[in-house]
Parts: sequence; C-alpha cells; structure tokens
Amino acid sequence: MFRLFLRIVSSLTITASLCLPAAAQNSVPDDGGYYYYALRILLVTIAIVLAAHYAHGAFEAPITTPEDGPAPPRYMTQPHQYRMGMMAYIGLCLAVYALILGYYRDLAPFLEVAAPPEFRDVIDAEIKQTSTSFPVVVILGVAALVMLLKIEREWNPLFVLRRLVWRWVSIPELANQITQAARSNLVVPVEARRELASDPNNHVDISDFEKGRQNVDRNWAELCYVRLWLTRNLEQGSHNIFFNEPSFAWKTLESDYETMRERIMRVKQAPKSEDPFDREVLEAIAVKVDTLRRKYCRLAACFIVFKNAKKKGTIRDATELGARIATEEVRANPMRYIVMFILAIVASIYLGVWVSATIFDLVHPATAGTGVASPVPTNGAAATRWVYYGLATFGAPIAVCLMLRYLTWSYDAEQPDSYPASYASIVGVALCVSVASLALATRLGHGVHAHDQWTDLLYRDFKWGWSPALICVYVVYHIDRQIDPLLPDIGKLGGEGVSHRVLACFSFAILVTLLSALPTASLEVQPDSPWSIEKLRFVVIGTMFVLGFVTALVSQFCLVKPKPKASRGPEATSPALHAP
Repeated sequence: MFRLFLRIVSSLTITASLCLPAAAQNSVPDDGGYYYYALRILLVTIAIVLAAHYAHGAFEAPITTPEDGPAPPRYMTQPHQYRMGMMAYIGLCLAVYALILGYYRDLAPFLEVAAPPEFRDVIDAEIKQTSTSFPVVVILGVAALVMLLKIEREWNPLFVLRRLVWRWVSIPELANQITQAARSNLVVPVEARRELASDPNNHVDISDFEKGRQNVDRNWAELCYVRLWLTRNLEQGSHNIFFNEPSFAWKTLESDYETMRERIMRVKQAPKSEDPFDREVLEAIAVKVDTLRRKYCRLAACFIVFKNAKKKGTIRDATELGARIATEEVRANPMRYIVMFILAIVASIYLGVWVSATIFDLVHPATAGTGVASPVPTNGAAATRWVYYGLATFGAPIAVCLMLRYLTWSYDAEQPDSYPASYASIVGVALCVSVASLALATRLGHGVHAHDQWTDLLYRDFKWGWSPALICVYVVYHIDRQIDPLLPDIGKLGGEGVSHRVLACFSFAILVTLLSALPTASLEVQPDSPWSIEKLRFVVIGTMFVLGFVTALVSQFCLVKPKPKASRGPEATSPALHAP
C-alpha cells in the first residue's frame, strides 16, 4: 500500500511540474503558444496513461471468496472475453475522464447551484474564466479517478461498473457454475474409475464412486480423479502460465495431496496399535479431504474456462470432465416487463420533478416566489410534456430492445457466444432509437424546435441519448438474468443482500446523472418560462437521478426468476454414475 501511495504521489508530482508552465501561459508572449499547447497535450497524455494503468489494475484485481480465496479474473472467463471486457472497462473509465476534461466549464453551473454563496465567485473566477483551470482539472480529475479505482465499496460507481463488466464477460459466473457442478454432481467416467482403481497408490476402489456424496471414500476417489485430470493437462506443457499462477498455489495443493494420501493409506489399511483412529480423527480427515477436493474442483473449473476460446468448448470440456451444466432451457418472454418499466418511467418523472423543484425552493427561498407557487408548473400540459418526452427518450429504447431480444431468441435459442458484443449492440440500438424518437417527439410536439430540420434535431438530441442507452442496457442485462434459467439469479450473485443491491442502484443513478449533466448544462429557458435557468437545470438533474434510481430498483427487485420445468436429483445426473 505504501509503494502504491508513492507511485501515485510521484506520478502526480511529475504531472504537476509539467502543468506549471501551462498555468503561466497568460504571461508568455503569443509566439510561445505552440510550446505551451504541446505541454498541455503532454500533460493530458500522461494523465490518460496513468488513468488507463490504474483502470487496468482495478479490472485485474483478484476475486476473493471466503471459501476459495483470491483468483485473478483473467482465469475465470475465456481469454478473448476477458480482453474485450478489459478494453470496455478501460474505455468507459477514460470516456468519463475525457468528458470531464472536455466539458468541465459547462459543469460549473451545477457547482454554483450546490455550492454556498461565498464560493460561487471563486468557481466563476477559477473555473469559468482563468486559464489555469485546465491543468488543475487534469490533475484533480486523474487523482480522483485513481482513488475511486482503488476503493471497492458499493457506493463507488466505478466499482459497480467493474462488477457489471465482469458479469457481462461471465466473470465469475461460468467458472462458478462448473465449480458447483464438479463439487456437487461430478460424474466420473467409467474408464477413469477403472484406471484409478487399478493403481494401488491411489487407495481407491471402484465401488467408492457409488457411495453417498458425503462419504469420505467417494470424496477421496473424486479428488484423485480431478487431480489426475489436472496433472495430465499440466504434462502437456502448454498451460504452464496457468499452473504457475501464485494465487492458485498448485505446488501447495500437491503437497497437501501427498500428505493426505499418506493419511488415507494409514486409515484404509489395517489399523496398527500405534495408529489409533477414533471418531474425531476420522471426521477431521473427512473434512480435510472434502476441502482439498473442493479446491481441486475449483482449479479444474477455472482451467476449463481459461483454455477454451468459446463457451461451447468450455461446456464440452466440462461435460467430458463429468461436471455437467444445464445447456437447454426455455426462456421467458421479456415483453411482459415493458408495461412495468413504462409505469416506472412515468412515476419517476412526476416524482423527480416534484421533489427536485421542492428541494431547490427550500435551498433558495429568495427565488422560490419568482415563478409559480407549485413545484410543478400550474399548467397541467407542462407536466404532461415532461412525461411525453420522457417516454419517447427512455421508454421507446427499452420497448424496442426487448422486442428485438424476443425475436432474436425466437429465431436462435442458444445463448450468445459473447455477451459483451450483445450488450454493445444494445447500447448502439438504444442510442439510435432514443435520439430518433426524441427528435420525432419534438417534431410532433409543436414546440420551439418543431420546425427545425431533421438533421438539426438529431444533432441536438444526440447528447441526450447516452443516459437512455445506459438505462436500457442495464434493464436488458437484469431481465436476461431473470428470464434465462441458465443465468444466475440477481439476488444470488455473490450472496448479495438487500442493502448491497440498493447501494448498487444508488451508484447506477449517480452514473446516469453524470451522463445527463453535460447536455443539461446547455439548456436554455424561454422568456415565458416560470423557472429560472438554475432551477430548470437542477430539476432536470434531480429527475434524471430519480429516474435512474427507480428503474434500477425495479430491475433489481421486481423481476421474477422462472423455475426450471424439471429438476433432477444429484444422483440422476447420468447413468454412468451407477455403472460398474
């Protein structure tokens, strides 16, 4: 941790030293302008490289569970999926940072609204006017980004984004599914049973594989089988990088196995007078055997996921190992959730406008009486207009994407090979639909811009499409988890509780709000508007937060996971289990 602190301080010191000449550019003659522009470009380049470096490190942070310990995420999904997720996460982090650098002056009005009156002059002078604000924003922005990347808390939007991208690339879901299947329903092939039983060093009898799943003889037999499978893959010599991963501790596992084999040999042989094995000793051995077996099963699952470039190959190898996972289940119809989200959008807009306007009037009582008395304009058509544009901007993308999801699944029932590519396409479709529907709603709304050219409307509304696209992909992601029986339930991902999921909703709402801040800064009020420009921007930002928070809550808590049509007991997994 101390070395990390030194690296951050040294990097920021270098960055600060580079920005000092740029901070003094007003006092330098014009003929040196290119030199200072070059320094500013170099400053931004160093900051972006630093941000990308720490985003890469955050994405590679090991995933730790109380039972299994840490495991690097690169070994819990296919390599190409991992690279795609890595690039997506780094790109999103850099995009947020670039938006801050490019539009920090436009964000100054929001700081003025939230800041106390005595600080507003400082914000106006240091951010809006002075030329030294850019290098200061570069340094403070990269420092804040690095610190957020190192904080793993549910209120942190970047941490929530990282977990979301992990799940998009099946980290650690696919590895967990295979691990659970290997631990609970492992079916050892008949040939492997005979081979293990024929080697006296294993101390395995072929009948051990037919005993109860809690029996120590069966656990030891399965442990020997999984270890044999792993050692044969290691002997191929092409996967040394996996087995040399320190967090897997392969050599320690092998040492524990040899120690346990000596104890199993003494237990299974005729007990001697110097080897007293009472009930407590036998129970302790059984616990250690089961713990070691579970570690080997997890290592085998990670290896299967890591070595295969496609999910079909992963499922094939898992089946050959004997860890069968479900591959064919009927998905539910996603169209049934459209009405639920439409109602959530309408309620969010009415609630967001009322709460935001009321808070603004309480914080700024001097301006509360300049407009109408009610937080919502007295003209009922105005409130309805907010809902009208909100449904066009947010409701239309969700409806279109869910319809496309249903049609796609009806045509091809298999899961997509790449969920990141699938969700990336949803972002593109949602962005186009949102911008187009908002432009159409503006044209049909008989407003100020109703007679503008289509190209002008699309260009003007493009910046408003990013928040709807983010909400749409968030909704589709959670619907996928609930309508697809092959994907884990939202409420069971990592044992997440209610407070954990509410914090995730709050972080998502903050992210939606940040994407809405830039277009909101360009809003202008009409001469007959009952609200000032400050109040209008505050109400829009507040409504966007409520909209993001409510849709996230609906996605987290109002979707029902369907039950599989048929359930099979652990012993009915395969006829090979009872083979002689």
